[in-house]
Amino acid sequence: MPMRQSMPRRLSRIAILLGALLLAACAGPMPTPYGPAADGFGFSQTQIARDRWRVAFTGNPATSPETVDSYLLRRAAQLTLEQGGDYFVVEGRGITGAPASVAAVRSYPGGVSIPPSAPQAGPVIGVWGGVATLNERSGTAFTAQADIRIHRGAAPAGDPAAVDARRTLTATQPPSR
Repeated sequence: MPMRQSMPRRLSRIAILLGALLLAACAGPMPTPYGPAADGFGFSQTQIARDRWRVAFTGNPATSPETVDSYLLRRAAQLTLEQGGDYFVVEGRGITGAPASVAAVRSYPGGVSIPPSAPQAGPVIGVWGGVATLNERSGTAFTAQADIRIHRGAAPAGDPAAVDARRTLTATQPPSR
């Protein structure tokens, strides 16, 4: 009898494992998280005068242009506060797109290591019985860029280019991870 009870348990465990593998194989690369540029994706800034900065955010192909633009404004607001300002004026702003691809490797117990440049995709059985998935996404990587001038005091009412840094930080919260 113990053999019959363990067989359904084994089958249910195998079914759960296969379901998890299917979900992992379908999961693609994650959007670029908010943070400093790494591997070409994230925010950067360059000081171009005492109170002027060029701020940019580049997202991978899994990051929407709306998110890229929101993260640009968030970084401009953070930079304004870091520099002792209260608001910034956008003097020039744009968003561009360029072809790009991004790979995601997820490994599971039994561990395998597959470089993102490996040609295979989907589930791969590892040397010790582990499993990894490699998913690549090609598309457009968007970059939002703005030249800003940092100011102290209250933002002038009626100036659409003047952006309150604290309000912008509240309005552009990145998703929790």
